[in-house]
Amino acid sequence: MKYGEIWQAAIGNYPGFIDLGIGHKTGLDILSESRKLIIELKNRTNTDNASSKKSNLDKLSKFKNENPEYMVIYANINADSEKKTWQGSNSKIIHNGIEIEYLVGYQFLTFIFGEKTKEIVEFLKITINKYN
Repeated sequence: MKYGEIWQAAIGNYPGFIDLGIGHKTGLDILSESRKLIIELKNRTNTDNASSKKSNLDKLSKFKNENPEYMVIYANINADSEKKTWQGSNSKIIHNGIEIEYLVGYQFLTFIFGEKTKEIVEFLKITINKYN
C-alpha cells in the first residue's frame, strides 16, 4: 500500500499534476487540468477486488460524464511480473458506456513523465530502497 502512496505523491506533485489525496469529492487520485486527465492509480494489477474495481470504474465514468473533455485513466504501476511491468500495456475498458484508458507499468509512466521516465523511476527505486 505504501508503494502506491509514494507513486501517487510522485505523480501528483509532478509539474501539471495534483495529488487529490484522500477524501476528494471525485474519490479519484490524481488530476491534471493542463493535460485534461484524471487518474485512479493502483500499485499492482491485483490491488482491486472485483467490487472495488467496479466502484473505481464507476467514479471514472461519472467524472467523464460530468467532464467530457477529460481523459479518464485507470492505471497500475506494476503488472503481475517484472517483465510485464517493463513491457507495460495500454488498452481500453468500456464501463457504463464510457471509454476508460487502462494503462499499466512502463507505458503508463512514460505517458506521464515522457523523456524523464527512466530518471524518475531510478530515483524512486533508490529512494524506496533506502527506507526498506
